[in-house]
Amino acid sequence: MFWWEFLIGDTPEIFIGTIVVLGAVLVLGKGNTVSPYLLVLLVCATVATSVWVEMKRTIKRARK
Repeated sequence: MFWWEFLIGDTPEIFIGTIVVLGAVLVLGKGNTVSPYLLVLLVCATVATSVWVEMKRTIKRARK
């Protein structure tokens, strides 16, 4: 249970996003100069998704 709370906690989308980012950079970035740009783009997409999901949760709680 400790590892679940430590790695995932309240925001599983950040954990999943991190795994996707690392996997994509590992697979697509071998010997390629695009990987730093890909890394930045995917990290920004992960953060934006996390903020969007949290905003939806907050709006949902506020309507109750």
